[in-house]
Amino acid sequence: MAFQETYNTFFVSIFLNVWVYGGATLAGFLLAAIGLYVYVFSIIFTKPANRPAVFLSHKASLDSSRKIVACVGDSLTHGNMGVNYVDLLSSRLGDGYAWVNAGINADMSFNLLARIDEIVACQPDYVIILIGTNDVNATLAPQNERTYRMMKGLKQTPTQAWYKENLQKIVQAFQARTQAKIALMSLPVLGEGLEEPSNQKVAQYCTTIQEVANEMQVAYLPLHEKQVAYIQENQLKPAIAYKPGNTLMTLSMIRRYVLGQSWDAVAQAHGLHLTPDLVHTNGVAATMIADLAEEFIRKN
Repeated sequence: MAFQETYNTFFVSIFLNVWVYGGATLAGFLLAAIGLYVYVFSIIFTKPANRPAVFLSHKASLDSSRKIVACVGDSLTHGNMGVNYVDLLSSRLGDGYAWVNAGINADMSFNLLARIDEIVACQPDYVIILIGTNDVNATLAPQNERTYRMMKGLKQTPTQAWYKENLQKIVQAFQARTQAKIALMSLPVLGEGLEEPSNQKVAQYCTTIQEVANEMQVAYLPLHEKQVAYIQENQLKPAIAYKPGNTLMTLSMIRRYVLGQSWDAVAQAHGLHLTPDLVHTNGVAATMIADLAEEFIRKN
C-alpha cells in the first residue's frame, strides 16, 4: 500500500509540475491529463498477482492438503476496479486453501473460453465462474460493441445464444478435465435502476446462466437476485443512470488511485449503493459475492 501511495504521489506531482511549469496553458493541462489517463489505464492492464501462470509456477511447492479455488471471470474477479472479492474470500477461509485469480478486466465469455487451458492446468478443487457482464454491456450500444472489438478482439455480433454456447463450453472444459466442484454465479446489476434496459438485459442473461447450471448440473449462486432484493428492500434510488461508455469508470479510477479514496467513498460520491461506477463492486456488493462463494465452498 505504501508503494501504491508513493506511486500515486509521483503521478500527481507530475500532473502539477506539467501544469505549473507548462505555464498553466491548455497544452500543459492536456499533457498532464494524458499522463493521468495513461497511469490509470496502466493499472487496468496489470494482471492479478495470483493469476494462473504465476500459480502454476509454484504449484509444485504447495502443501498438497490445501484445496485449490479458482475464481474465474472478468474485472469483477480481477479486482482492481472495485473491491476484490477474491481477497475477501481468502482472508475468511484461511491457510487451508490456495487461490487462483483467473479474472481479466473487460473479458467476455469468448475471451475466457480462449484462456481456459491455463485455468484447467491449475487443477482446482473448486471453480467459481462469474462471467457475462461484458457480454451484456457489448449489446447495449454500438459504441460499446466497438470498444470490445478494439480492446478484446470481438469478431462477431454478441448475442445471448452465443453467450450460452460459450458458457456451456467453459463448464464442459472443467467437467471433462478436472474433478472440481463448479458454481455459476448470476450477474450483478449493471447500473442500479432496475427498470433500466441494462438491467432488463442482465436479467435475461441470468436466466441463461441458471439454465446452463441446471442443464449441466452445477451449482447456481444467485448474486443478481440478492442485489435486486437489496435494492428493493432498501428502496434505493441511484443518482446516476446507466450510460454507455467509460467516463464514470475513468473518474472512479482517478478517485481511487490518484486521490486515494476508497471504493465505498467513490460509490457514495457518485450517489450509488452497490457500485462505484455502475459496473464494479463496492464493499457491499463484493461482500455479497464473497458470502455466496464462501457458502458454496464450505458446503462442498
